[in-house]
Amino acid sequence: MHIQLNGQTESNFQSRKISISNPSIKLGDALLLIAEEAKFNLSFNPVILAVDSLLNINVKQKTAAVVFEQILPKNIVVREMGNSIILQEKPANNIIEKATISIEGIVSSSNMPIENVLVFEVSGLTSDLSDENGHFKIEVEVGEFSDIRLSIAKEGYRDTLLSLPLEDQNVEIKLEKLSPKEIEGPPHAISKKGYKDFHISRVLVPKKVQIRTEDAPFIVYREFQFSIFPGLSTNSKMSGNVENKYSLNLIGGYSYGTGALELGSVFNIDRKYLEGIQLAGAFNFVGGKVDGVQMSGAANIVGERIEGVQLSGGINFVYGDQQGLQMAGGVNVNLGNTEGAQISGGYNQAKDLDGLQLSGGLNAVIGTNHGLQIAPINYSTILKGKQIGIVNVADSATGTPIGLFSFVRKGGYQQLEFSADEISYGNLNLKMGVPHFYNIFSAGFGYHQDDLFWNYGLGVGKEKRTAADRPLNYELKFHWLFKEVNNSFDHYGLVKWQFLIQNKAKHKLRISYGPSVNLMGFEHKHTESSDYQDIPPYTFYNEKVEDLQLQAWIGFSLSLGFRDFF
Repeated sequence: MHIQLNGQTESNFQSRKISISNPSIKLGDALLLIAEEAKFNLSFNPVILAVDSLLNINVKQKTAAVVFEQILPKNIVVREMGNSIILQEKPANNIIEKATISIEGIVSSSNMPIENVLVFEVSGLTSDLSDENGHFKIEVEVGEFSDIRLSIAKEGYRDTLLSLPLEDQNVEIKLEKLSPKEIEGPPHAISKKGYKDFHISRVLVPKKVQIRTEDAPFIVYREFQFSIFPGLSTNSKMSGNVENKYSLNLIGGYSYGTGALELGSVFNIDRKYLEGIQLAGAFNFVGGKVDGVQMSGAANIVGERIEGVQLSGGINFVYGDQQGLQMAGGVNVNLGNTEGAQISGGYNQAKDLDGLQLSGGLNAVIGTNHGLQIAPINYSTILKGKQIGIVNVADSATGTPIGLFSFVRKGGYQQLEFSADEISYGNLNLKMGVPHFYNIFSAGFGYHQDDLFWNYGLGVGKEKRTAADRPLNYELKFHWLFKEVNNSFDHYGLVKWQFLIQNKAKHKLRISYGPSVNLMGFEHKHTESSDYQDIPPYTFYNEKVEDLQLQAWIGFSLSLGFRDFF
């Protein structure tokens, strides 16, 4: 006999792969060998199988489920209960009469009754919790299988499976307490740490349902659930351990997971996963992962990651990564990474962004932004993409912030300078952003024929460095000039493109100088005076275009700046 165990043993009966080669092995021994090598618990009544019949087994890298399908008779039903596999006989032609059987008894350990032990009939969803005397009682509907299977579970005790005859009976169940080492070992197949345990589920889900959820070491699959409220559903008080393909919840529903569609007029709570569509009037909660669509009036909350779409009138909140689209009237928050788009009316947050954030208020990337942020206010800790907004803030940046005010703490461009040119004798310029794209805020004054005039404006610029480490700046500025003429103000518009040469970049005190090309336009209101024509020292273009006077000239500017003044 040759036995080889696959190097990566999975936790799911459907996924474990084993290799077994034996030309002559009894069926009973083969089943136990498969269970041992694939590392799951197996329970069956030997009378339902020809356990001594010989088999020739030669399988390579096949799952236990596939092997069972090959060697078991067609009338044997395989039930997967977490890490336990149960075999039950389904007699041909339904020869078992349907009936209701009463089973009651006492659960104890070391002759002491145990309270709140979950006693669960595995073929249906009938369950009970033992009282303070260890007593339980359940009514079981039979008629499909040749025996009754009870699962007995409580945290801190070894899980037990019983095979009982089809009759009313009293049973005494003794549980074995786990050692401290076993308690610290591998948890139930359904680990509490495998999903986010939301506080609201503790509020909305009855205590007896919670106890069943915590103690049951398995899950059950059902095609459909109808629920009024958690605990009042076709899955009874075991709903937290049932995964449904479809779930219709009159007020709210509670389940292990949903495989296709879930509708709730108020709320839906899935402990582990959603694969499909989830619609709720108020909120959806999924403790694990989501592959599909969530839509709600108020909130969608996911405990792990989501791949798909979240649409909410209020809040979308994901504890893990998000791939796809999030749209909310208020807030989108991802504690993990975002690959896709976040669109909200108020606030978007992600750890790392590789996609789009679009908000009517604030976008925030706590980690690295490789994508695009568009909002009145944008923040990225590390900016490698782009920001478009009124205010852009980053801790460090190799990307580009585009907006009215951009501040980058590390690697940014910050310069305060005093400058003069041929028409403005004193200007204060504030330049902020990044070297390859920065904003300019400017204000200054000048004199014309003993009259004071003021100017203010905005602009953008770009800095490059030569091989000699000497910065070269290209700047485009838009200025508004105004002066008082005959007790009223004349307004002038000035567009200035200038090329500046600075001293070496190692100096924080920067001296800049260079030529400029200027274009001024204004509407002449005082035709009796020619003063307006004398603001530029000279022009190479001076023409009236309809009601607008245009003047152009070559100028020169000189400035003294202080780099990295913040």
